[in-house]
Amino acid sequence: MAYLIDTDILVDYIRGNLDAAAYLQSLDEWSYSVVTTMELFAGAQNKREIRAIEKVLKNFRETPSSMANRPFVP
Repeated sequence: MAYLIDTDILVDYIRGNLDAAAYLQSLDEWSYSVVTTMELFAGAQNKREIRAIEKVLKNFRETPSSMANRPFVP
């Protein structure tokens, strides 16, 4: 079973929280949403944090928004 991880778990993981790291390691398969990506970068305080986010995200799979696959209908 795949899990969709929320932003708060990834923030804790990026900040070095051992409980968050253990939780993610306990999951067989997980991903994060495009919304989580946006929230992480929006909350970054400096370039060091941006680099840390990029380093973490490149190792895992991003799940696109379901709306991204639908045509725009006004």
